[in-house]
Amino acid sequence: IYKIIYTLRDIKKHKKIAWFLIGFYILNDALVTIFAFVPIYAKITLEMTFSEISILLLLVQLIGFPAAIFFGWLSDKKGSKKILLTTIVLWALIVLGISFAQSKMFFYFMAVLTGLVIGSSQAVARSWFSKIIPKEKQCEFFGLNGFASKVAATTGPLLFGIISSVTGNQRIAMASLVIYFVMAFLIFWKIKE
Repeated sequence: IYKIIYTLRDIKKHKKIAWFLIGFYILNDALVTIFAFVPIYAKITLEMTFSEISILLLLVQLIGFPAAIFFGWLSDKKGSKKILLTTIVLWALIVLGISFAQSKMFFYFMAVLTGLVIGSSQAVARSWFSKIIPKEKQCEFFGLNGFASKVAATTGPLLFGIISSVTGNQRIAMASLVIYFVMAFLIFWKIKE
């Protein structure tokens, strides 16, 4: 705990890193919420069976692995910031697509898009993070980033649960997650690469 407090005090000298960690935390909060609630959402809102949900999740993973490699290569060519911002926009579109999905087929299409960005956004973010932190501080700041990632998903599930309970509509709860992607986009957009 002492190390975390020391790192948090030291981070005031590194504003770009502090903003990056805030953006990454917000992004991670949204992603963990999506991963936790999509199977429930698919079962309740679209009345998908366990087998259909399993196929959906398998599809995401099969596409996710090669997509992460491709986006990693692309971020080396085009820059991490551009690729990360692109994946965040795709996430926002995916969440809206899931919110308005009326058929299982469309939901499967959203799973394909999810596969494209599921590993890519976090991998590209971590790659960019490694480029902006001082070499002598890498272990310290990656440790803080890891700690923040573990604590992530505090407000996202809460927001989803409250909106879902109050409105009785999971579609509205899912759409509310777009706010997180907008905030993350704006933070990362302001950070110089």
